[in-house]
Amino acid sequence: MKYKEMEIEKVRNKWKVIGSEDEWIYTKIFNRKWKAKIAVEVYKTGGKWKDYCIKINQHPSHRLQPLHAIEIMNRANEEIIKLSPTWEEISDYAEYLFENNKNYGVVTLTNGDDYFQRLHDTWYEHSKYGGRVHIDLGCNGYHLMLTKNTYIDFIDFIKNKREVKE
Repeated sequence: MKYKEMEIEKVRNKWKVIGSEDEWIYTKIFNRKWKAKIAVEVYKTGGKWKDYCIKINQHPSHRLQPLHAIEIMNRANEEIIKLSPTWEEISDYAEYLFENNKNYGVVTLTNGDDYFQRLHDTWYEHSKYGGRVHIDLGCNGYHLMLTKNTYIDFIDFIKNKREVKE
């Protein structure tokens, strides 16, 4: 039996093989694109859902364990401690965010001028709705809340600023 080219389409943040038939391949939704591609390979060779599950469990990418947010942020916090940003660098980053309208959810103004840095988990510690693990970092009236999506930008900003000075 000859198969036409099967299309994989992104549906929100998941992947689906497009088709109208009542086969297992078209009824499943995959959380990774590579898993959808493997499903297509298995299906084209006449494989069933069970064959797909066996193949996925043997795939090297499937064996990788995802890092939890707290582990990622622990490493990020250690990296920032080693980087040892100055008060001026932290303030410059906060001002850069304000100037480029990127401050929402990342930087707030505070009354205190003291330096602080701590790992803060508002999800498990306080069960705050919409909470997340983040690094609180601040001084000079700025309070940065660096998440796993924003801490890299902070680190890159500091490194680039230091390269320009040298």
